[in-house]
Amino acid sequence: TATDNWHSSQARTRTVAEVRAVLDMIAQDLRQAVATTNFPITIDHAPASYGSTNSAIQFVQILPASGTNQYAIAAIRYDVLGSNNTFRLIRWKEPLPLDASGTLPGTITDSQPFGTPASLADGLAAFRIAAPAEAGIIPAGARVPPYLDIYLELLGDEDRRAAAGLSGTPQLQFVERHALRFSQRVFLPTVNRWNLP
Repeated sequence: TATDNWHSSQARTRTVAEVRAVLDMIAQDLRQAVATTNFPITIDHAPASYGSTNSAIQFVQILPASGTNQYAIAAIRYDVLGSNNTFRLIRWKEPLPLDASGTLPGTITDSQPFGTPASLADGLAAFRIAAPAEAGIIPAGARVPPYLDIYLELLGDEDRRAAAGLSGTPQLQFVERHALRFSQRVFLPTVNRWNLP
C-alpha cells in the first residue's frame, strides 16, 4: 500500500509539473499577442472531448525582427485533438512571411494553413478559454479584454488508460472524479504596442 501511494504521489507530481509548464507557455504566447481589426484573437468553442467544454484559441504573435526595424510574425493556435477515445492539447506555430516590401500580411483568418502541431499534454479532460464579457472573436484593440482565463483539466497516466476503456456516462463520471483541475489568468496588453491598423 505504501509503495502504491508513493507511485500515485509521484505520478500526480509529474502531472502538476506538466500542466504548469503548459500554462506558462500559453501565458507567454498570449503576452506577445497582438489583437487588431486585421489580426483578431479568435476563441472557438468546438466540443472535441469528454464533455462539451473544450475550446481552441488562435491569434497572431508579432515580435521585432532582430537587428532590423521590421517585424517577425507567426500565427499561433492551441486546440484539442482526439483519437482512440483519448485527447491531447496541441499547439501550432506557423511563421508567416512578410510581403516583398517587408510589411505585414493583410489579414489572418481561421483558415490560415498551419504546419505540424506539437503535442503538449496527453490525457486532456477539458481545455477552456474564457474572456470577460466577450465571446467568439476579439477583433479590435479597444475591445481586447484586460485578461483571459485559461482552464485545463488533465488525467494522470493510469486514469487516462482507465478512462479510455469506458464510454458514455460512466466515462464522464470517471473523468469528473479523477481529473486534476488548473487555471491561470493571463493579463493582456491594454494598448496596441505595434501601432498597427
